[in-house]
Amino acid sequence: MNEIGESSAAARTANPYVIAVLAMLVYFGLPEQRKHLSVPTPQWFTHLAGAILEGHLWVSPENWQSPETKLDELIPTAEPGRFYVAYPPLPAFVAMPFVAIVGDMVTSAGMCRLLMVVAVLLFDIVARRASIRIHGEPMIPRDHYLIVAFFAFGTAVWEAAARGGDWHFAHSCAMCGLLLALVEFFGKRRVILVGLAVGLAMLARPTAMFAAVFFVVAMLRRREWKSIALLAAGPLVAIGLLCAYNAARFGTPFDFHYSAMLLRGRPAELMHEHGQFGLGFIPVNLFWFFLAPPSLGTSGFPWLAYDPNGMSLFLTSPAIIYAIVGAIRPDREKLARSALIGCVACLIPLLMYFNTGFWQFGHRFSLDYLPVLMIAIIVGIGAKPSKLARSLLIASIVIHVWGIAVCAMSHVARLPVPEWLHGSV
Repeated sequence: MNEIGESSAAARTANPYVIAVLAMLVYFGLPEQRKHLSVPTPQWFTHLAGAILEGHLWVSPENWQSPETKLDELIPTAEPGRFYVAYPPLPAFVAMPFVAIVGDMVTSAGMCRLLMVVAVLLFDIVARRASIRIHGEPMIPRDHYLIVAFFAFGTAVWEAAARGGDWHFAHSCAMCGLLLALVEFFGKRRVILVGLAVGLAMLARPTAMFAAVFFVVAMLRRREWKSIALLAAGPLVAIGLLCAYNAARFGTPFDFHYSAMLLRGRPAELMHEHGQFGLGFIPVNLFWFFLAPPSLGTSGFPWLAYDPNGMSLFLTSPAIIYAIVGAIRPDREKLARSALIGCVACLIPLLMYFNTGFWQFGHRFSLDYLPVLMIAIIVGIGAKPSKLARSLLIASIVIHVWGIAVCAMSHVARLPVPEWLHGSV
């Protein structure tokens, strides 16, 4: 290639750090400007990181006997004052090096925001590689920046970074794991590494295993039987590690003991009456995930608020309609259809779960399948997005500016829904 051709190609390549740097400024800066943006949640993962460094798996909160001390989402042990953290442990291991260096200064919020910036960087690579694989050419920089900005600011990624609790920290770890799997899948395609990355995600959010159905279906279409077997190695290792973790805590490998988790209010009622999973939760979660409209607010223009149980993903991120377009639009490997199958597989346990993902703007649990969903969206918008596609990507970002930066915690109002549709708040 001559010098002119080389400079022209360089000009057409989007800088991979532009949106990530912007995300870092927004994710870390906005909570400092908007007080009460985050929902106060315990910092159990950083507590657990410190405990592991000390050689044990239980945490012992200060003043644990005080009525003012919140022990939410801990599991009591036979020893008074000692509790197990309910959720899978990867976030604690991610936080360990930081806790070892600076101790109590490490928070779940800070770790979540840092990892979400990493997730934006990883998605930049995925979008670049997927566009070449699917369309045969990269997007022009303007459109590449727009779809990465949509991922960073037009989806639940921003909402999780803004809230910054233990749940969101776990989501950020799983998100990075699935994105690493996609980076490898659209890169050198070393299937064993794809599987290990999926397994890593499962150590934070076991539901990542269902989203990984995308890889299985994509390989089935190409009859890559050996690759499917190699892919399974990572999830199997993760399942083994989770079983060992449970056995070390409870003496049994197959029970997370969620039924013994300390909860209060509506979540405690739901868990006690119906258990952690049930078919009866499907219509409730279906409503809050995909159908719920904004509520009517009373604090002035735009006279809209949101119910913290959730709001339709199609309203908070309208550009996802292009995932459905992608399933209709032909591509060489039918990747959009494979991606939507993975999303549906992941939704099965999420729809049966006993809570909606509160406190949230939109649909927080969509983070469990968002990396895979983005592949279908990339197929749907095409190599050269239409004006409508660009408009919906921008609209998704604007809606999240309203929901996260403007509304924050102030424009909240319950939807007047029937009793059977009441969520988990």
